[in-house]
Formats: sequence, structure tokens, C-alpha cells
Amino acid sequence: LKHLIFTQTWGGGNFDSRKFKDALQAISGTGRSAAVLSEVLSWISEDNGALENLARLSSDDLLRSRSLVAAINYGRYHKALSQLRYMVDQDLPEREYQKFLEEHYWIFGSEYSELLDKRNLVVGQQLDFPLRRTVDGYLDVIEIKTPLKGKSGFIRDASHDNHYPGSDIHKHTQQVLNYLSALEADRHRIMAQDKIDVTKVRGKLIVGRDGSEEEQAARRLYNSNQRSVEVMSFDGLIRVGERILEIMVTEYPELASIEIENTNRKNIVDDIPF
Repeated sequence: LKHLIFTQTWGGGNFDSRKFKDALQAISGTGRSAAVLSEVLSWISEDNGALENLARLSSDDLLRSRSLVAAINYGRYHKALSQLRYMVDQDLPEREYQKFLEEHYWIFGSEYSELLDKRNLVVGQQLDFPLRRTVDGYLDVIEIKTPLKGKSGFIRDASHDNHYPGSDIHKHTQQVLNYLSALEADRHRIMAQDKIDVTKVRGKLIVGRDGSEEEQAARRLYNSNQRSVEVMSFDGLIRVGERILEIMVTEYPELASIEIENTNRKNIVDDIPF
């Protein structure tokens, strides 16, 4: 199959899109056209000549190449978000979310452009996710905890009929504040040694679930009084990922017609990297 496609469509070093389309149509009746396309992309990635021709073809038709990339990313992001939903429902240990989000840090949102490799900017402390902000290039530090067994981390005070942050929220917020303080105190050495500007560094804490409307209101009130650290629930993080998918569909409406099968429970478990 590989030989047939390459000889028919890449013969002489020039890509013949019509012949390639004919080759895909010839196998479309088998229901394997998507799988074959995936294999073709893998083959191309291993062939420098084919990769060069594909890059040239993409530059000649930017709209088509962007649509292809969008479709591939949409499927990949959709699957990753399904995995994250399942993991959150299972209330797994903290390190499992950290490992997963290292691979899928796009879920944090388009406001971030880069996940830094450097995690030990401060001696004796390791940051979960040092992310560079897209707009101004400054650093945000995101700390990942657990979904707290489905709880929000905010506790109801019956005597005053309101909610207040529990010990988990206070403890983890203080941990992030300590990170920010240590970065600020050592910012000149970090700039000189690591070439990373930690001026105006902010923190974000991912912990717990949404909880009731009253608990969500308490979280918003808590955040409004925090200058440097924002507390977000795992449900909030999932909504960020969902919003990214919505934006992709807005930009490429044809994605809305793509039906992606719900990944069953067994496959999700098999795909989780632990």
C-alpha cells in the first residue's frame, strides 16, 4: 500500500494531489481512509524528501493546510479532554494530573505560549508548571493538586450562612505564595543564570471541584481578594479546554460536522500514561 501510494502520487519527486485523492477514494469503501491517511502522514514524517514536498505544498495552499492541522488537533484535543474528565472523576493522585498536563498543557489556555523546561528555578523547590504568558512574555506558575474527592475546598459556616476557604485552600495557596516570594527574592540570579524574567510572576492553583453555586461564589470572592494567586477548580480547567475546542469550531465550522466517537472507559484507561 505504501509503495502504491508513493509511486502513484510522489513519482518523480512531485506530489500529484489528484492521484492521491483517487488513491484515497479507492480505499474509502473499506472505511479505512482515515487510518490510511494517518499512516501516510507517518511515512511522510520519516521521509525528508516527502516532508519537504509537503511543506512546499502547504505553503501553496495555506487554507487547506490549516484545515488539515485543525482537524488533526481537534481530534487529539477532544480525546485528551475526555481523558482528563475521566481522571478528575477518579480523583487520582496529584502526580498523575501533573504527568498528563505536561503532555497536554494546551488545556491551560491560549493565554500561554510555552511550558518552560526549567522547573527548579529556586534552589530546593520544583515548580509544577512554569508557563510563559502569550501577551507579555511574563511567567505564571501553575500548581496542580487533586479534585479533593469531589469537594470544592470551601466550607459552609451555618452560623453566618456563608462559605469560607478550608485548610486545603489555605495550605496550597500559601505554597504558591511561597514559590512567588522565592522567585521574586532570587530574580536577579535567575535572570543572569537562566535568562528568565520572573518580574510580575503570578500564580494559579488548580484544586477541588466546582461545588454548589454558593461555593463557586465563595471561590470568586476569595480570588477577588487575592493579588497574586488565582484558585481554579478542575471543572474550571476542563471548561478552558472546552472553550478551546469551541473556538476551533468557530474558526473552522466544518469541524462541527465531525462526529468523534465517545472513547469508551477501557480505552481511556489504556491511554492514560501511568
